[in-house]
Amino acid sequence: MTKLDGHTDVETDFEAEFLASLDYELNLGANARATWLTGYIQDDSVDVDGDFCIRVLTTQKSDIIRHVYGYLDPVWNVEASPVFVEGRRVRSTFVHAHSYRILQSVRHDKRLEV
Repeated sequence: MTKLDGHTDVETDFEAEFLASLDYELNLGANARATWLTGYIQDDSVDVDGDFCIRVLTTQKSDIIRHVYGYLDPVWNVEASPVFVEGRRVRSTFVHAHSYRILQSVRHDKRLEV
């Protein structure tokens, strides 16, 4: 399982996109542990800290190739053991995967969806 926290410096957008796509493909369907995740209670997003058993699910390419201010910051949909906050179940869970700081980004300081 790819490390889910931190970032790696890369030279180009292409390199970051390639590595993020490879990370995702290698981990799709894999079981892992996460120390935090994000999800929804009704229409509100919530970040939840803990020790979670997760499985990486099919995720849209626009969530994997997500450019944010000079970084490629992928998120993966995950299935988690049941997660509750104040007695309410958290749904549509996802994690922030390992990100890449792009040193020579042509998309620098722009938030673009691919």
